[in-house]
Amino acid sequence: MNPPNFIYSGLLFAAGLICLLVALLIWQMRRPAKGAITLVVLLLALSWWDITYAIFWANLPGPSPHFWLDITYLGAVTVPTCLLIFALQLNSLENWLNRTLFVTLSLEPLLVTLALWTDPWHNLFFGGQRELNAGMILSGGPVFWANLVYSYVLILMAFILFVRSFSRSAGLYRRQFATILLGMGFTWLNSIIFVLGLSPLPGADNTPFSFTIAALFFAHAIFRYRFLDIVPIARSMLVDNMSDGIVVLDAHNRLVDMNPIAQNLLPQAQIGDPLEKIQERLPKSIRQLHNESNLRAEIALSDPVRYLDFRISPILDKRQQALGRLIVWRDITELKLLQIELNELATRDMLTHAYNRRHFEKLAQVEWARSARFKHSMAIVLLDIDHFKNVNDTQGHQAGDHVLVEFVKLCKQAKRNQDLFARWGGEEFIFLLPETEGEQALQFARRLCEIIYQTPIHGEGYRAAITCSLGVAASSTAHDSLEAMFRRADHALYEAKRTGRNRAVLWEGETQQSAP
Repeated sequence: MNPPNFIYSGLLFAAGLICLLVALLIWQMRRPAKGAITLVVLLLALSWWDITYAIFWANLPGPSPHFWLDITYLGAVTVPTCLLIFALQLNSLENWLNRTLFVTLSLEPLLVTLALWTDPWHNLFFGGQRELNAGMILSGGPVFWANLVYSYVLILMAFILFVRSFSRSAGLYRRQFATILLGMGFTWLNSIIFVLGLSPLPGADNTPFSFTIAALFFAHAIFRYRFLDIVPIARSMLVDNMSDGIVVLDAHNRLVDMNPIAQNLLPQAQIGDPLEKIQERLPKSIRQLHNESNLRAEIALSDPVRYLDFRISPILDKRQQALGRLIVWRDITELKLLQIELNELATRDMLTHAYNRRHFEKLAQVEWARSARFKHSMAIVLLDIDHFKNVNDTQGHQAGDHVLVEFVKLCKQAKRNQDLFARWGGEEFIFLLPETEGEQALQFARRLCEIIYQTPIHGEGYRAAITCSLGVAASSTAHDSLEAMFRRADHALYEAKRTGRNRAVLWEGETQQSAP
């Protein structure tokens, strides 16, 4: 047994108490944070390692000559495992920690410790090389070397993950990870010093000290830079879970990244594919945008019907040199359909779905301006269902509504694509006929009047034979106006009703032509 070394023992005991204190503070202040519980376990393992090693150097008696040295190993084998799990959690890679991996990582420390304690039965840990008065375990059998390599692999993986976090962060987050990396650097520096035989603690294992220094850097990051309090949102949490589709192209128009929503639109696309190859799978409306570098557009897709808010933005470096393009789209189908529905409510009559009067007047102003600019004629046809009140009185208002709907269908079937048609009010309706002379409009009104007369409307338990009266007015002089045309069409409609209904009348100044 080595003689007591109270300097080593005191330093180790102080280190163990510091780790224990930091673990308690994290438990109290940061417990809900991602990775906090793993860090607490890591610090408790370090505290166990330090304090049991301190007891060993204090030369306190134990159940066996190597008891206090052997029991330190439970902490030593736990620290690398916790360090890797902690690094995975901070990088939001918990999905890597499936049940099989987690059980493997958790069982390894226990199995190695069990192999150490049962070595006299199988000689796999020390391999018959144990020295009676050694202050540390430097060599052994296959289990010892396998665990040593395994532990350093875990530490290296954790270090790489912390470097990854550092490289992807900025500002406060970057300072957090820089502090963590400095702490991790001490563990690697210790290994180099130990291998070179330059250890400042002759005869002792300085590894627990290096990990304790790393723990102090962790504590500094926690209390100085609010580590585990303000934590960056990782790409997997932000980009991968976004409802927007995201595609990143490099300067050579190759696909370098995309999220799951983008994969739904491009199920066969692979990282590294050129844009030309990806375009083959895109809808035509999107393919047309392949040369754009800064654009926002609304894209309509079919089969199924979808609407996308599509944006293309350049990716620039600090010198404003192009690195590639960022393509983002958002599915606005629900919003667009609601917009269409609201537009319908604002522009259409709710019963017949013909344009309402307000929207018709707006469109009529546009058409009037166009006709005046190109010196084209236009005509207005105002029509009213004859004796419509009788339908409501005899068949009921539901039947009256059905008659209006069917009447509008007949009118729409009779008009040209460029003609405007609207419900003017009650049982009155109106046509605007672009590029149409008065006589042409009158002929149209006559045909429509005949169609209505020849087409009775059938409903549940009734047959409505209806007629209509029509007033026609056409643009006359350069000094004419849309309001004047409305008045003339109204006069013509009144004249059609006065002279017997079921007819069309063309009003021309003080004269009119009647067509029964």
